[in-house]
Amino acid sequence: MLSANFPVLGIVALLMTAYLLPLVAMRRMRLGQGLAGLILALSAVYSALLFYDVLDSGPVYYAMGGWEAPWGIELAITPLSAFVMTVATGLTALVALSLPQELVDWSKRKAGWYITLLLLLTAALLGITMANDLFNLYVFTEVSTLAACALVSAKKDRNATDAAFKYLMLGAIGSGFILFAIGITYVITGHLNMGFAAAVFAASDLHPIIPWVMSAFYLVGFGVKAGLFPLHVWLPDAHSSAPTTASALLSGVVVKVFAVAMARVFFGLFGSAALETMGIAGMVRLMAAASILAGSAFAVVQTDIKRLLAYSTVAQVGYIFLGFGVGGVVGVAAALYHVLAHGLMKSILFLTAGKVIAINGTREISGFEGMGPKLPLPMGAFSLAALSMIGLPLLAGFATKWYLFNAGLSAQIYWLPVLIIISGLLNAAYFLPIVWKIWFGVSEAEATDRRVPGLLVLVAVLAVIGLVPGAVLDLLEQAAGWLIS
Repeated sequence: MLSANFPVLGIVALLMTAYLLPLVAMRRMRLGQGLAGLILALSAVYSALLFYDVLDSGPVYYAMGGWEAPWGIELAITPLSAFVMTVATGLTALVALSLPQELVDWSKRKAGWYITLLLLLTAALLGITMANDLFNLYVFTEVSTLAACALVSAKKDRNATDAAFKYLMLGAIGSGFILFAIGITYVITGHLNMGFAAAVFAASDLHPIIPWVMSAFYLVGFGVKAGLFPLHVWLPDAHSSAPTTASALLSGVVVKVFAVAMARVFFGLFGSAALETMGIAGMVRLMAAASILAGSAFAVVQTDIKRLLAYSTVAQVGYIFLGFGVGGVVGVAAALYHVLAHGLMKSILFLTAGKVIAINGTREISGFEGMGPKLPLPMGAFSLAALSMIGLPLLAGFATKWYLFNAGLSAQIYWLPVLIIISGLLNAAYFLPIVWKIWFGVSEAEATDRRVPGLLVLVAVLAVIGLVPGAVLDLLEQAAGWLIS
């Protein structure tokens, strides 16, 4: 089987290309960009094949160097990890199509290192999704955080440098919480492998406060990394100060991988029943609800489009945590569906907003006035993604809200449907005025380059999963079933 023989191939190929790319880019920038695009596209295809393979044949556990767990490093390719790998590599490959436009005025040296960081970040995200032991999960988390901070600082202006420094400092605090929780886990169980540690937890008669404290440390650590309110304070500055492609990936991919990593640790170590009994699931739901409301409230008052989209990410990450907090197959599947849907929506929004910013030279929302006739396809895509974020029927955002709505009723969490309705109204409050400006405003700006590479594919996938969400959710329910079993 493909998955039995090559689970580590994606990480190794990305790392090798990342290390060699600056040398290639220094001499032939086009060749370097093409090489990066090729390896990202192959990684996406490889991840999709793995997803199909594990859905058909079941999870695959790969012992690095032949050393079996718990002594060696173990990679687990499950329906959940293969799905997240497919989303991460697929979105990165599509967003990377915009690199030639974005890097056109950059020096070869700077552009080469930027692409290297992009590949390094992608490799680390794959490592997070596949690592089945806590230490290597932590190592890949650190690599991804450092690569993401470097991407934020790529512009080398004052705001980007400040944002990257804040991201680095708060990310380090989050790392400290995760590392402390891993230390407690090892002291109690004697294992770092999640499967072996879970078996010890299940057989132990621990005081309830111990797993509760561990969970709180994991939640704070991964909550900081994922930008969950009130641990999000680095996110608006970092995501708005980064180059456009980095903003799209940080908001569209990176924060969600950390949310899924937390879910893997929680469900993997404690199990869904214990999470509810110990009150951990309730704590996650409370923070998710606060993130949805606060992120939307902050977004409403923004006049800078990139900060608005960044605060919107804080709110949308809340939906993913909410699905994990509700639990059950439907709740978890809704969270995973939103990982894909929001990744597509936010990639479209950042890439098209970047086009408007490049034309007008300003990040103010007033720059969207009358851009519809000037950029019909990009602004049509922006409008579609914005309406999907609000949750209009037949769009992907509606499917997320509908399934979370039903999951809340099934779990007898009756405030959840009310929260979904309020969040939809708040989303409308900050996205509808922009859509109105786009199509009914007046602009004298001239748009000579209307291209946004990869946009049509992003829009097509978003439209399809919105029109027929059932097919996607059937697959995700298998991944959810594996996670909570």
